[in-house]
Amino acid sequence: MRSAGGLLDRAIAAGAIRNDIDPEDLIRTLVGMCYTHDQPGWQKSVLRLVDIFIDGLRSRHAKRQTNTNKKTSPMSKMGQSCRSDARPAIAAR
Repeated sequence: MRSAGGLLDRAIAAGAIRNDIDPEDLIRTLVGMCYTHDQPGWQKSVLRLVDIFIDGLRSRHAKRQTNTNKKTSPMSKMGQSCRSDARPAIAAR
Protein backbone atom coordinates (compact mmCIF):
# COMPACT_ATOMS: atom_id res chain seq x y z
CA MET A 1 0.00 0.00 0.00
CA ARG A 2 2.90 2.35 0.72
CA SER A 3 4.24 1.90 -2.81
CA ALA A 4 0.87 2.83 -4.29
CA GLY A 5 0.65 5.81 -1.94
CA GLY A 6 4.09 7.05 -2.95
CA LEU A 7 3.24 6.68 -6.62
CA LEU A 8 -0.02 8.57 -6.18
CA ASP A 9 1.67 11.32 -4.12
CA ARG A 10 4.24 11.93 -6.85
CA ALA A 11 1.59 11.97 -9.60
CA ILE A 12 -0.58 14.38 -7.59
CA ALA A 13 2.39 16.66 -6.88
CA ALA A 14 3.21 16.70 -10.61
CA GLY A 15 -0.39 17.69 -11.39
CA ALA A 16 -0.88 14.56 -13.51
CA ILE A 17 -3.80 13.15 -11.53
CA ARG A 18 -6.59 14.49 -9.35
CA ASN A 19 -5.95 14.86 -5.64
CA ASP A 20 -8.96 12.98 -4.24
CA ILE A 21 -7.76 9.42 -4.87
CA ASP A 22 -6.12 7.32 -2.20
CA PRO A 23 -4.11 4.07 -2.38
CA GLU A 24 -7.07 1.94 -1.33
CA ASP A 25 -9.13 3.29 -4.26
CA LEU A 26 -6.34 2.41 -6.68
CA ILE A 27 -5.79 -1.10 -5.33
CA ARG A 28 -9.53 -1.91 -5.12
CA THR A 29 -10.05 -0.81 -8.72
CA LEU A 30 -7.15 -2.85 -10.06
CA VAL A 31 -8.12 -5.94 -8.08
CA GLY A 32 -11.72 -5.61 -9.24
CA MET A 33 -10.59 -5.62 -12.85
CA CYS A 34 -8.68 -8.84 -12.24
CA TYR A 35 -11.90 -10.69 -11.39
CA THR A 36 -12.91 -10.66 -15.04
CA HIS A 37 -10.05 -12.98 -16.12
CA ASP A 38 -12.34 -16.00 -16.47
CA GLN A 39 -14.93 -14.27 -18.66
CA PRO A 40 -14.93 -14.52 -22.46
CA GLY A 41 -13.33 -11.45 -24.01
CA TRP A 42 -11.91 -10.30 -20.68
CA GLN A 43 -8.83 -8.62 -22.21
CA LYS A 44 -10.87 -6.16 -24.25
CA SER A 45 -13.11 -5.42 -21.28
CA VAL A 46 -10.22 -4.87 -18.86
CA LEU A 47 -8.35 -2.62 -21.31
CA ARG A 48 -11.48 -0.51 -21.73
CA LEU A 49 -11.93 -0.27 -17.95
CA VAL A 50 -8.28 0.69 -17.47
CA ASP A 51 -8.67 3.44 -20.09
CA ILE A 52 -11.78 4.74 -18.30
CA PHE A 53 -10.05 4.58 -14.92
CA ILE A 54 -6.92 6.38 -16.15
CA ASP A 55 -9.01 9.05 -17.87
CA GLY A 56 -10.90 9.53 -14.61
CA LEU A 57 -7.68 9.86 -12.60
CA ARG A 58 -6.25 12.64 -14.73
CA SER A 59 -6.48 16.17 -13.40
CA ARG A 60 -8.48 18.60 -15.52
CA HIS A 61 -5.27 20.30 -16.63
CA ALA A 62 -3.68 16.98 -17.64
CA LYS A 63 -6.88 15.98 -19.50
CA ARG A 64 -6.76 19.14 -21.61
CA GLN A 65 -3.13 18.48 -22.55
CA THR A 66 -3.78 14.80 -23.30
CA ASN A 67 -6.87 15.44 -25.43
CA THR A 68 -4.94 17.78 -27.71
CA ASN A 69 -2.16 15.20 -28.23
CA LYS A 70 -4.18 11.96 -28.09
CA LYS A 71 -3.89 9.62 -31.06
CA THR A 72 -4.40 6.18 -29.48
CA SER A 73 -4.71 5.04 -25.92
CA PRO A 74 -1.59 3.59 -24.27
CA MET A 75 -3.71 0.76 -22.89
CA SER A 76 -5.07 0.00 -26.36
CA LYS A 77 -1.51 -0.48 -27.55
CA MET A 78 -0.88 -2.87 -24.65
CA GLY A 79 -3.95 -4.86 -25.63
CA GLN A 80 -2.41 -5.70 -28.96
CA SER A 81 0.11 -7.90 -27.18
CA CYS A 82 -2.35 -9.71 -24.88
CA ARG A 83 -2.58 -13.45 -25.41
CA SER A 84 -5.89 -15.18 -24.99
CA ASP A 85 -4.45 -17.45 -22.31
CA ALA A 86 -2.80 -14.62 -20.35
CA ARG A 87 -4.09 -13.90 -16.86
CA PRO A 88 -3.55 -10.87 -14.64
CA ALA A 89 -0.65 -11.56 -12.29
CA ILE A 90 -2.63 -10.67 -9.19
CA ALA A 91 -5.38 -13.18 -10.06
CA ALA A 92 -2.87 -15.98 -10.53
CA ARG A 93 -1.68 -15.78 -6.92
